[in-house]
Amino acid sequence: MDSGAPVQLAPTGRLRAAINLGNPVMAQGTPDIPRGVTVYLARHIAAALGVPVAFECVRAAKDSFGLLVDGRVDIAFVAIEPARAEKVAFTVPYSWSAAPRASMSSSATAWRPGPGCASRRRSGSRAIPARG
Repeated sequence: MDSGAPVQLAPTGRLRAAINLGNPVMAQGTPDIPRGVTVYLARHIAAALGVPVAFECVRAAKDSFGLLVDGRVDIAFVAIEPARAEKVAFTVPYSWSAAPRASMSSSATAWRPGPGCASRRRSGSRAIPARG
């Protein structure tokens, strides 16, 4: 890992992660004890960076994105959208989801990218996908 990654992704010395408890596929639990795939990913990224993790739990993706854009968190787990990509940097998708009512005759039409991990755009920085 790039030796500058902890400073770029966790400039406060801890990784502040937005967790959307409003989407039970991504996270469950309470603000005091969140759990689920995004909690696992945030913990894994923090461990790879060698910093502690702090969770900021919200009830909607727009709130996660708002915290990220405002600089109150370092990462968020939100759907990759062109309008969002103008303000934040995305990793490769960490999940794929089936498109509703998609024709299964072609994998290109049946699958589309799911949520990605986003981080604030900082000068000279890039999003670093978690590898497990």
